[in-house]
Amino acid sequence: MAEIPGLRYAVVFLFLTSAAAFVQASPPSEPGVSLEDPVYSTEDAFCQAYYEDSENENGDIYVNWRVGGAEVYTQTFKDIPSGSTVDSYLDAGNYTYDQGLVCEVVAENSDGTNTSMDDTLVQTAVPEIVDGPNFHNYTDQHEFNVSAVVSDDEGIDDMETCWIEAEASSNSIYREMELRTSYGDDTQARCFYSSIGEDSFNVLEEVNVTVKLDDTVSNVGKNSANNTVPNSEPQIFDVRPEDDSRTSGSEVTLQANFLDSDGETIDVRFYSSQASPETICTRTLDQGTVQCEWEGIDSLQDYQWRIDASDGYETVSMPFNFRNIVSSQVRMQTAFNHRYDSVVTTTGTSQVIRYHVSNTHDEVKSLTSTVEGLNAEFLNDEINSNCLDQDCAYELSPGEMKELDIRFQPEASGKFILNVTTVNEEFEINSKNSMEVFVRNADRTTASVPGIGFLQLAVLLMFSTLYYSVRL
Repeated sequence: MAEIPGLRYAVVFLFLTSAAAFVQASPPSEPGVSLEDPVYSTEDAFCQAYYEDSENENGDIYVNWRVGGAEVYTQTFKDIPSGSTVDSYLDAGNYTYDQGLVCEVVAENSDGTNTSMDDTLVQTAVPEIVDGPNFHNYTDQHEFNVSAVVSDDEGIDDMETCWIEAEASSNSIYREMELRTSYGDDTQARCFYSSIGEDSFNVLEEVNVTVKLDDTVSNVGKNSANNTVPNSEPQIFDVRPEDDSRTSGSEVTLQANFLDSDGETIDVRFYSSQASPETICTRTLDQGTVQCEWEGIDSLQDYQWRIDASDGYETVSMPFNFRNIVSSQVRMQTAFNHRYDSVVTTTGTSQVIRYHVSNTHDEVKSLTSTVEGLNAEFLNDEINSNCLDQDCAYELSPGEMKELDIRFQPEASGKFILNVTTVNEEFEINSKNSMEVFVRNADRTTASVPGIGFLQLAVLLMFSTLYYSVRL
């Protein structure tokens, strides 16, 4: 069969034209669509769309939002390059809890359209524990209270119930908490529970506590923290002798006061490795004072001792030390600086007497001198600037002497005693000096005979002289 001239070329031309037309008629690819999930009834919905075209042709995107099957909003994006994304938002006012939400994306260019979609179910906001659980320990009981601040973006009317779950190795409990909606603003409330303690758990046991809040559609917010069932350890106070103090003598009285806020019985032990036996004494008491005598104490020695106090749950141990010295090491040399053993004066007369104190030992001494009787007081001057009325406080270095002037002005006649006591504050050792004071009445005058004056006395004297002359 003879070939028609030009037919082959015509067929090829038609084939190429048809192929080109077929390629140009290709619509955009199926658009990508992603609806953020979950969507809460109190938050705006977010949907992202992706446009792509095989020929890199620009196109348009239409985002159609449907709620419960009805279209509520369409957003248009024009002339979008291939490979681009666009973001669309739907206001939360368009839907409520449990409604179906659809984000439909239509991609379009001159060659056609393509569609895809994503959907979800609108959720209610999940309650939150924004602060807590917080613990409030009782200082005098083995119990604690629990509180938490809770929040629901849909308001306090959406809050249903607060719960507490407490777990430990010995036990677990699940209880409803008190929901106090008067706390905070319209979206916050306070959950409270009283109390967790030794009725459910062991003292000093660590308890894991979880606070939960249910809303009206059974969403649950929760948070956890640990707390220990509290115990107030025994208190030791007013210990004698004080730490780093000085004592004197062959025995020392150890003393301390004890208290347990929980009311437990306290087992007390005084002991020292330097004592024989090591335990000096033991006592059992609810509260109060314990005294123990530590015998066989040597002079010029340092001693260490301890107190243990146990309430059955915790033991408090406190160490102390003291140095035992002979009393002459700490006693001061004191005396009145007066030539006589007593003072004679008259009422209304101001009298000053000097008193001196000497430190003849090798340690600085903190001293206080106190004067008593006859309304006496120390004179406060540049030297004795720390003197105030009847008291004078000062320090004496080794070998130093201090002189104090004492002023008194008796108001009544008679015999009185002026006392000055000087106390070594560190060792509670004092020295006392006394001076007798005899006070005469300043208004006393020469005795006279009523009715006899100077002239009469002269006449009597003259006659008495004549009389004796005659006799002689």
